[in-house]
Amino acid sequence: MLDTQFSHARPAPSFLLVVTEPTKAELHFKWSLHCYNASRKQSGGASGEVTVSSGHWVKRVRANWIKHPAYCDGAIVGSAASSPVLVRIFAR
Repeated sequence: MLDTQFSHARPAPSFLLVVTEPTKAELHFKWSLHCYNASRKQSGGASGEVTVSSGHWVKRVRANWIKHPAYCDGAIVGSAASSPVLVRIFAR
């Protein structure tokens, strides 16, 4: 099972999601990224579903859904082969 989540991260203009499986086995997962500003009653986000057969996936997500986000949450959840999977999320 592949399950990586983060919450209340500092907002950034974009996020870079990177998933790597060393044996290049097939990966199947869903990703989501949402940003919020409770005081202005604003929220927005993006999500998707991915199947990767190369063992490596990179996605740049522009976080421009709301003007003044206070924090962002995200997740990558799915299934992977028996070997460990490396998930990295960069805020840029």
